[in-house]
Amino acid sequence: MLIGLMWTFGDEDIIEEVVIDAVKQVDSLFIAVSPSLLENKTWEIVQSLQKRFTNIEVIQREDESKDRAQRNSLLNKVRKRYDWRDTWVQVIESDTFLLDTNPKE
Repeated sequence: MLIGLMWTFGDEDIIEEVVIDAVKQVDSLFIAVSPSLLENKTWEIVQSLQKRFTNIEVIQREDESKDRAQRNSLLNKVRKRYDWRDTWVQVIESDTFLLDTNPKE
C-alpha cells in the first residue's frame, strides 16, 4: 500500500493538476490545506477533486497552532487506518509532479 501525503499552502494555480497526477501514482491520498488560505480557491478545488477521485481518502483544514502544516495530524490518520508492516508513505509536494519516478516500484 502506498499512501501519499500532501500539504498545500496556496497553490490554487496548479493544485488540480498535481492532485490528478498524484492520485494515479498512489493507492490513497491524504491532503491538508492551510486554514490561512481564505482568499484563494484551494480548499474548494481540493473538495471537488475528492468527489471525483475515490482514492482521495482524507482532506482537512485544521488549526495549525500546535501542529504546523498539520503534518502530525495527517500521519496519525494514516497510522490509524493502515498497518505499518505493509504501508509506505510518500510525501508529495503540492506544486511538484512525480513524472520521472514511479513511487510504487
